[in-house]
Amino acid sequence: MIYFPFYFHPSELKLLAFLISEIVFLKLKLIQMKILSGSLLFLFLILGTSKMNAQEKKTEFDHNFTHVVYFWLKNPESQQDRKDFLVSLEKFLENSEYAKTKFIGKPAGTLREVVDGSFTYSLILTFPSKEIQDKYQKEPAHLKFIEESEHLWEKVIVYDSVMATSEEL
Repeated sequence: MIYFPFYFHPSELKLLAFLISEIVFLKLKLIQMKILSGSLLFLFLILGTSKMNAQEKKTEFDHNFTHVVYFWLKNPESQQDRKDFLVSLEKFLENSEYAKTKFIGKPAGTLREVVDGSFTYSLILTFPSKEIQDKYQKEPAHLKFIEESEHLWEKVIVYDSVMATSEEL
């Protein structure tokens, strides 16, 4: 028998027992929530890190051959033309067997005399060699993109580059 130095009415004892059981229940729930939140935080950190690593791997820059393309759309103010162009370009890049770095850009809005921001979109691709870039030019995904999108642009300029060093001079 539990001894209390003061008297409790039986109904008060029932209420006290109920309150104690609720406190214990809530403490257990709090412990479960802490365990769950810790597990979720751990999972988030693991997945977040792996996703960042995947993105870093996707955008690894190959210094051997760079293919930079600037597109001027016929109707750059047309949201539908912009969307059609980007959807086709993104589909092409998802299916390209050869391009390593795959970057789609738009003018950054930098206002300097030496900056040409007149283009609508840019594309930067890298390849391990000129030979691989030559294969890219003939791959079905690239040809399909041209077929789907060439009616949308009025001008395209391409700059191909290979790495330059002072040692080659």
